[in-house]
Amino acid sequence: MNHKPPIKKTYTPVEELIEMQTELALVDSMLQSKTLTIMLILGTTSFAVFMYFLFNVAS
Repeated sequence: MNHKPPIKKTYTPVEELIEMQTELALVDSMLQSKTLTIMLILGTTSFAVFMYFLFNVAS
């Protein structure tokens, strides 16, 4: 078994609130993962194209 000691880093309450924001966590994850970045770009682009298509069909 590989037992790693827990990371002990103390945060002030303000730093803890900043670290808990999902946007910052997403950016941090995207900086570590090329796959996640590509998937988010493709998903956002696909959603925008679909919305554009729906607005054109509706008008």
